[in-house]
Amino acid sequence: MRSDLAMFFDDFFSRGLSATSNLTYPPVNVYKTDSDVVLEMAVAGFKKDELTVEFDGQRLTVEGKKTSQSTSDRTWITRELSSRSFIRSFAISGQFEPEQPTLVDGVLTIVLKGTNTKRSLPILEGPSSTPLLEG
Repeated sequence: MRSDLAMFFDDFFSRGLSATSNLTYPPVNVYKTDSDVVLEMAVAGFKKDELTVEFDGQRLTVEGKKTSQSTSDRTWITRELSSRSFIRSFAISGQFEPEQPTLVDGVLTIVLKGTNTKRSLPILEGPSSTPLLEG
């Protein structure tokens, strides 16, 4: 039987990205710790108020909306810094719950806390005359 974490990563990389999102922008790193999954998204140039993170229980959506910047007074020679808006969505297993996102040095970090840890459940002994299933 496959682990919930393995299914999360399969879902994350195969079906997790919405059809309307750009699959490579902004770039994302994903790594796991003992019980959590950490998503790091490079959003250099975006201010905190230009980013939104929403979670509906199954899908995590990160959106960046650039406010219009007047650059009509400039004559561009080269313009490589991206100023485009984006939406990226990720399917999240019920095993994970996102914590408050942080934005530090142009990297948006979202920790997906593991909420369903596997553990052994003891079997309690009952009276020998009690059937397990009635019917």
